[in-house]
This record gives sequence, C-alpha cells and structure tokens, in this order.
Amino acid sequence: ERTLRLLLYTNALLCLLAILFYFTPFQSLFWSRQNLTSDVNDFLRLKMFTYEPSYYALLFVPLFLYFFLQYVFRQNQLSGRLLLPMLFLPFILSFSIGVIGCLLAAGFCCWIIRFPRLYRNRRIVNGFINLLFITVVLLVAAGIFFPDNPLFIRIENILSGNDSSAEGRTADAFIIAGRLLEQGNPYWGIGAGQLELAGADLIRGYYLYYHTTAVAIPNAAAETLVLFGWLGFGVRMGIECLLFAITKPWKNYYRLTIFFFVFFYQFTGSYITNVAEYVLWILAFTN
Repeated sequence: ERTLRLLLYTNALLCLLAILFYFTPFQSLFWSRQNLTSDVNDFLRLKMFTYEPSYYALLFVPLFLYFFLQYVFRQNQLSGRLLLPMLFLPFILSFSIGVIGCLLAAGFCCWIIRFPRLYRNRRIVNGFINLLFITVVLLVAAGIFFPDNPLFIRIENILSGNDSSAEGRTADAFIIAGRLLEQGNPYWGIGAGQLELAGADLIRGYYLYYHTTAVAIPNAAAETLVLFGWLGFGVRMGIECLLFAITKPWKNYYRLTIFFFVFFYQFTGSYITNVAEYVLWILAFTN
C-alpha cells in the first residue's frame, strides 16, 4: 500500500502540474489535442507522459480501484475529501469514455455477484445510494445549464453511432477482422506479424490513416481473431475462463472488479501486445 500511495500522490501532483501547463505554450508535454467526436474539435485531453489519453487512463485503473474500494468499505486511511479528487481527476482530464464505461460495467457486475453479502452492510448500501443520487443531480444540472457540453455530445454520438473513435474500436474493428479473415483461413487467421502485409491497404482506407501511420486494429479481441482465427480467439477466451475458474477472483473484490474490467476492455480497445492489459490480467489472476 505504501508504494501505491506514493504513486497516487505523484500522479496527483503531476495532474496539478499538467493543469498549469494547460495555460502555457508547452501544453503538448502533458496534453493531446484531438478531434474528440462530431462537433467537438481541437479538444485537449490529458495524456501525461504516455502516447494517448486512453492509455494513461488504463494505466491508472489499478490505482483507482485499489483506493476506491478502500473508500467504499471504509478502509481508507486518507480523508475522502482528499482521496476522491485524486481518484477522479485523472479520468475527468483524460476524458476516456471507454475506460470509464468499462469501469462502470465492471462495478455493476461485481455488485450483482456479491449483492447478497453487500446488501447486509447498510453503510455500503447507503454510500452507493448517496453516490448515485449525487451523480444524477450533477448530470441533471449539467443537462440544464450546459446542454452542449462535450460529455453529452459524445455520449449522444456514441449512442447514435456517429462517434468515429468508439465505432472504430468496437464494431468497425470486427468488420475489418471479418474482411481480413476472408483473405486467409477463418480458423487459423492470417498469421502473427502478417497484419502489415495483408491488411495495410484495407485498414488505412477504412480508418483514413496517413501512409505514415502504423497499421493496427485498435481492439485486442478483434486483432486476436484476425491473426489467429476463430481457433485462436477461442483459445484466448478459454484461457481467461479457465484461469477465472482456477484462481477464483470472486473471493476478492479488487481482483473480481479488475477481471470484469479487463474482460470488457479487450472488446473495446487495447491490442495483443499491450503490457498494461497483461498487468491487469496478472492482478486479476494472482492471489
């Protein structure tokens, strides 16, 4: 815990430093300027010292869950007034809807599985009710006074299928995977290391990449399907389910939430050589 707390403090200080750099000509050291979604252009998102904001948000997930679960179960040694801003500020500044969405889905699944035990603890139930009430009030207030804020615009575009980033990392990734499998063997895939050769023209034309942009499918599950076919995809899912049964993450809230998060996230982003994703799998399957 001492190590994680040091990382949490360090990240919080760097976030404050990044906010200061936001107002300087050197904002690119911490921030990434992107066309976020339709009607939201030149939007600055915190990437810290990584290559993109969503990867920074992914790296922060183990820290967030560790201290947030401590707060939920009243085991935190830090004051909530200090802890909660340090936990939520990175996600607010990085504005990674994919990571936030997978966290919400993971938390919901964990809540459903452990509901009989959680329900007996009235303090935890009241805490969730209060958190839900505050969230709803904030969203309603934002909808009334700031209806055209970037969050609402992006959520609306995602739901309507007009968000190129969300579509590109989910549905489009599997569409490309299906087209590439037609060129190779659907059971064995096109082979490891063959994406640059077999899919360069298709991927660049579909995603409108520059010729200097590296060819990739921004979805770990879809990339596995392309490279190793349905057999490899089945092996990937089988290994995850087998390790889940053997290591029993459901005995620990932290491991269970991480498992659900990374399981969902592999269908919404990442790539098969993503070290951060493998670290999350290790945390989920390690007692």
